[in-house]
Amino acid sequence: MRTTAFLFSCLMLTLAGCPAPAPGHDAALPPPNDTNAPPTDTNSTGMDMGHMVTGTPISLHDLVDPTTSPAHGMPANTRITVQLTDTNLVALTPRLFISQSTSSMRCLFAIWVGTSAGGDYSGIEVTDDFLPATGMDCFSTPAHVIPDTVNIGDSITMLAGDFEDYCPSGSTCPPDTSQELGVSTGTFVVGTPSGSMPTATTVQISDITGMMTTLGPRDMALQNALVTIENTVVVVDPEHSNHNVMMVAAMGTTTPVMAIDMTKYNGVGAQRAFLCNATSGMAVGSITGVLSYSFGQWVIQPRQSADLPGIMASTDAGTCPDA
Repeated sequence: MRTTAFLFSCLMLTLAGCPAPAPGHDAALPPPNDTNAPPTDTNSTGMDMGHMVTGTPISLHDLVDPTTSPAHGMPANTRITVQLTDTNLVALTPRLFISQSTSSMRCLFAIWVGTSAGGDYSGIEVTDDFLPATGMDCFSTPAHVIPDTVNIGDSITMLAGDFEDYCPSGSTCPPDTSQELGVSTGTFVVGTPSGSMPTATTVQISDITGMMTTLGPRDMALQNALVTIENTVVVVDPEHSNHNVMMVAAMGTTTPVMAIDMTKYNGVGAQRAFLCNATSGMAVGSITGVLSYSFGQWVIQPRQSADLPGIMASTDAGTCPDA
């Protein structure tokens, strides 16, 4: 994650200063509160191939597992062109607006993709970078490689592009983190989810709460995959004016703390409104989402209301500034 993660870290995490964003995505235009725009690609109910590219054939598992990844040991931001050989890939999330550069004006969108088997080394962030069409913005421009109608469970094959361990300029990142595939081509079967969704891996918060360059015991294996934490409570009162992040711990404890990023998807808008009046000690139950590394901290990104079964939709949306 790039600019949205940068803003999230600077505002919400107690880090010693904020690093400068990476070249090419610096001073990016902020995304709207709900970062999914209405669909613009009216022809994406079948397959979207993008631009054909050749690369090293490799499975997703072998690409993201440091013991087999061709990127392991290389400097961060080194790009390797690959072609994923998996035939069981599914969209773990809808398409998400990440940022727009104020220098190049290029738009950056992403989805998270995983194998239907799930588990260790089964997920990756797939990014799509393009210039908006003349006279259009990032949202009115027809979708590039990733269809804007892609949704959770849609099947994906023939993914190819440039793989890298993305580390923002000025940051120190643990090796093999912030993995992403800058997509060049892919076949997206959208409109009627046909993929077999993986079961999220249930973990303890202590398994995935590494900070800065110190990793939790399960952080690397579950990076960009679906995880579930159970029996959680809010441990920090969210700000009424900026309630996009929920800090939770296991019931009966106050540490370790897990950051739940509530800003990402329209599907959790009602649950985000709940945070207007949430207080420390309030039970929120189980939480499911994609685990990702974000400027020094691991965070979980819920995608839909079903990921937060312990949080009822708020009825006070009128008092919430961004609900």
